[in-house]
Amino acid sequence: MLTKVFFSYRLKPDASLEDFLEWSRTVDQPFTNAQPAVHRFEVFVVSGTDGNAPSHQIFESIWVESWEAWQATTGSEAFAPIVETWKTFVDDSDTQALYGTRVV
Repeated sequence: MLTKVFFSYRLKPDASLEDFLEWSRTVDQPFTNAQPAVHRFEVFVVSGTDGNAPSHQIFESIWVESWEAWQATTGSEAFAPIVETWKTFVDDSDTQALYGTRVV
């Protein structure tokens, strides 16, 4: 059964949003979307909320075969450069990952 994964995070204070978005568009999204376990990977910049200030700047929405398949993908040797570059941009101290299945 397909699994939906959501990630939310902030960029590091010294990271450039423009540089992150360029890397996301040209490297991260094409590479991640080409992985066999990934059905769709999208990245969103938070524009606001209906109340309080947003706690995170970036949300990722990913359809994958399963959480285990996603973990295997991101833990692979081929994916290591993506993870390492991502870590140069992201304050991963409060990154949140949620995953689940669609209610139908």
